[in-house]
Amino acid sequence: MLPPDSEFYGVGNEYFLFTAVFYGMFCLHTAYVGYVIFRQVNVDVFLLDWEKPKGRHDSISLWRTVLIANEWNRMQAKRKTSIEWNLI
Repeated sequence: MLPPDSEFYGVGNEYFLFTAVFYGMFCLHTAYVGYVIFRQVNVDVFLLDWEKPKGRHDSISLWRTVLIANEWNRMQAKRKTSIEWNLI
């Protein structure tokens, strides 16, 4: 059981080191998440579809481009870690 926490303890509090490290880690991790989001927002992705039109006047369907973009999003959102291995 942990001893009670009181604001009267100040710097000499038993929890001072823990709270200082916790708040520091929280701020640094928040900054890191912001950096990762910044990097992901500034990425340019060009999708090339090498399929040739079937006829002379046919063009590639817009649905094919949409399906390729959806597949790219699905691949990007795939989990990179295994929940089962992390739970062990």
